[in-house]
Amino acid sequence: MDLKVLDNPIWHALANEHNKFSLGGDNAKRYPADVAPFAGLRNSTPEAFKELAATLDVGQSVALFTDVAPVLPSGWNIIRQRAIDQMICTTAGDSEKFRPVRLTASDVQEMRTLTELTEPGPFAEQTIAMGAFFGVRSAEGQLIAMAGTRLALPRFTEISAVCTHPDYTGRGLARDLVAFLSKRILGEGRIPFLHVKGENRAARVYERVGFTHRASMTLSVIAKASSDFHNESHEQG
Repeated sequence: MDLKVLDNPIWHALANEHNKFSLGGDNAKRYPADVAPFAGLRNSTPEAFKELAATLDVGQSVALFTDVAPVLPSGWNIIRQRAIDQMICTTAGDSEKFRPVRLTASDVQEMRTLTELTEPGPFAEQTIAMGAFFGVRSAEGQLIAMAGTRLALPRFTEISAVCTHPDYTGRGLARDLVAFLSKRILGEGRIPFLHVKGENRAARVYERVGFTHRASMTLSVIAKASSDFHNESHEQG
């Protein structure tokens, strides 16, 4: 099992299973903005950043997941940067009695409302096309919890958008959704992984499902600051 692809997951997703979404070239790729605000570089070189810049408008931002913080050439601003934990799972917890509903394009507005309320990460109009999303509805039919698969790269599938409506927390819905998805992914012969903020208590929930810490990663949100990549001064702020 080549775990090194997880050091640069967005690049390896766009260069492989998610190539159909890819905007860019041989050194830099990104998702369309209505799918996900993510980009990946083969290597953090000036050439790669120039290639990425060619796919963006001035002021447009993208997010990178990398094993080390990138050094930006001139013409870019860092909007936000923080450490995140990457976790993987090789044995999933039991989910035999848990059967969430498969969510479809007709559910996207509800999904976006729930993610805007709970902020598990970006969820755009076409994010649902990245993978399989499942949810739990209340007796009244309200979508109260969801999770799904996002980045897909060789041998690995990311679990994302794990969230529960505040009125329904404490019932183990997030745990059950992650266990369900993990078992599904493992059944496909792939390894589930996910990203979580280090201070987030959700990491303990994922540990109970069977996830372990693999690596500390860097999330960098960067914006194209200029159309001139030769004369602009370097800014990180």
